[in-house]
Amino acid sequence: MTSPQNPEIFRAGPKYASGNAPKGMCGAVYAAIKLKPEFKKEIIENFEKVTGGLTCKQLKGGKTSCSDLVDMAISLVKK
Repeated sequence: MTSPQNPEIFRAGPKYASGNAPKGMCGAVYAAIKLKPEFKKEIIENFEKVTGGLTCKQLKGGKTSCSDLVDMAISLVKK
């Protein structure tokens, strides 16, 4: 799923990768919020519930890879 059909998601992702999102937020969830700002609260709540965090610092070393986090964010945008 990390090769999304939606070109907006594809373009937004790299801009916020590798810790480049504001306040250390995971770039995947940050890009999802930028794409669907009207669902910011729901995206944050669902992402945090499933992953256990919102920042790279909270997520680093966890069971979930960055690729899986991107997939999670894509699924939240598609809802």
